[in-house]
Amino acid sequence: MTLTLNDDDPCATAVALRQVYAQIVAGQAAQTVNFQGGPNGAQQQVIYHKADAQALMRLIRDYEDRCAASQGKRVRRYATRAGGMIR
Repeated sequence: MTLTLNDDDPCATAVALRQVYAQIVAGQAAQTVNFQGGPNGAQQQVIYHKADAQALMRLIRDYEDRCAASQGKRVRRYATRAGGMIR
C-alpha cells in the first residue's frame, strides 16, 4: 500500500486517506514481505500490520479542513473542555 500526500489537492488526499483508514479498520492493510536469506538461501515470509489509527484520523481531519478552506467552506471548530477536545 503506497500513498502519496499531495498538498496541492487536499480534497483528493483526504479521500485517499479515508480509504486507507477503512482498510486498516477492516484489517485489510497487512503488509507481506518475502525475502531469501541465510547461508542456504531459504525463502522467508513476514506479515505485519502496524498503524496508529488516531494519528491517521488527525491527519484525515487536517486534510478535510484544508479541503473545506480551499473550497471556501467553513473550517470545523472544536469545543474544548477540561478533559480535552470534543469532536
